[in-house]
Amino acid sequence: MTATAEQIESALLAPWVSPDGVTPPEWTGTDPGNIAFENAAFDPPSDNVTPWMEVEASSGRQDAMDIALSTYQGNPTITVSANVGMGQGRGAARQLLDMAAALYRGRIFQAGSGTLHAYSFSNPTRTVGKDGWYRLSMQISFRSY
Repeated sequence: MTATAEQIESALLAPWVSPDGVTPPEWTGTDPGNIAFENAAFDPPSDNVTPWMEVEASSGRQDAMDIALSTYQGNPTITVSANVGMGQGRGAARQLLDMAAALYRGRIFQAGSGTLHAYSFSNPTRTVGKDGWYRLSMQISFRSY
């Protein structure tokens, strides 16, 4: 597979964003406004109750296939974090991560001249959350073809 880092990351983020600004995204686990994307301004809900998600895509380690065309081959990943208010329980965050995993399980994503297939879903792990929030994160790894 050859694709630019931007093509890979766009393909992995596609279920989380509206394809045309009008059609709702595939993700329905939280309000679309309650999704934090890497390197974008975001304020968590002020009530410390409304769940929200963090999503980061990485094109992975990149081996240049063609420097002139900026095409790469690598092992892409997406990290998804579910944030729920402290005291709401681990189950609420786990349920959101299960919904997120379903967006990728058994699907093929087009990126550049190749495709991406999810092959590994990490166990949810507790990561440091913002004040008042309980956060579970998981990483989904992809193979490129």
